[in-house]
Amino acid sequence: MLYTDGDMKTTNETTDVQIYTDQDQCEAFGVSYFDSEAKLVVYAETLLGSKDYDEKHKEILESLGTEMLVLKRNGDLSPGWWKITRVIK
Repeated sequence: MLYTDGDMKTTNETTDVQIYTDQDQCEAFGVSYFDSEAKLVVYAETLLGSKDYDEKHKEILESLGTEMLVLKRNGDLSPGWWKITRVIK
């Protein structure tokens, strides 16, 4: 089941759904917490298991289950925040 709030309706759409990772997670995944331009590719379940997320994050990540996420950060996002740009089955 996919998280279907807002713009995220299929596995091939760019979305406005944002996910947060803390500095420890970024270090574990080998990405920068602070760089304004960054990319992270990770399974939703791996991300969910790496932090005690709040209910909104849990709802999003649990609904994506074993899907692979492509997360990107650009200059518009604060450190640690990512936009889900693709979901790969």
